[in-house]
Amino acid sequence: MLVQFQIEYITHFGQQLMIVGSLPSLGDGLSQNAQMMSLINIQSGRWTFQIELDTDAGFQYRYFVKDDNTNHIIEEWGPDRIFRPEKKLKQNTLLVDHWRPMSDPDYALHSSAFENAILKPGQLLKAPKSKATKHTDTIVLKFKPNVVRIKLGHRIAIAGSANALGSWAEEKALPLGNLDYPIWCGEVNVDISEFPIHYKYLIQNEKSETEFWEKLTERTIELPEGEVPDVIEIDDEKFN
Repeated sequence: MLVQFQIEYITHFGQQLMIVGSLPSLGDGLSQNAQMMSLINIQSGRWTFQIELDTDAGFQYRYFVKDDNTNHIIEEWGPDRIFRPEKKLKQNTLLVDHWRPMSDPDYALHSSAFENAILKPGQLLKAPKSKATKHTDTIVLKFKPNVVRIKLGHRIAIAGSANALGSWAEEKALPLGNLDYPIWCGEVNVDISEFPIHYKYLIQNEKSETEFWEKLTERTIELPEGEVPDVIEIDDEKFN
C-alpha cells in the first residue's frame, strides 16, 4: 500500500517541512528521526512525502517546520493526525492535509466545553459512502472538513465541479455526516477525466435548503505527479 502525504506551507530560506509519525518509516514518533518532505511547488508551498505499507493498521502522524535560522521547530496546533487505511493492501491513498497554525483563534472552539456542551450537535448523521462503479478510471474522494461551530439542525454539505458533487447545483450538493464531530465526512466516486476538481462547502438547514456558502474562492483538488491514487482524503481544517 502506497500512502502519499501532501500539505501546503510557505517556508522561508533555511526552513524545511518535516513529517513524523508512529511508524518506523516515520521516525517512531521521535522528532529527531522525522523525515524531510520534498517541495514540489514553490509558489503554493506544496510539500510531499510517501511511504510503502505492508499492513492495514492505522497510525498517527504530524507535521512541523525545522528552522535552521533559529535552531527551533514550528509546531502545528492540536493532536496528532490519525490515518485509518482501508483493508486493501494494494490500495494507494493520497492524504491532502492543511497546516493548523497555533495563532488561529478559531481553534479555541475545539475545547471540550465547546465540543461537548455549548456547540454539541443535536442529531447525529451518517456519512454518505461512495457508490460502486464498473468504471476503472475513478478515484474515491473522502472529504473530512473540521467544523465545530454550526447551529442545531444545520449540517455541512459540499458542491463542486464533478458530477458526483452536483456540478455546482446546490440542490444536488452532497450532505456530510457528523458521527465523528467536529469532523464531517462524506465520500464520492469521481472519474479521473474530471480532474482538477473544484468545490466549496455550504450550510444546509433542516429542509436541506442552502443557508449560505463559504466566503472564499473555490477549493481545488489536483492529481499528484506520478502514480494516480485510488483514494484521496481531504482534511480541510475549517469552514470559511
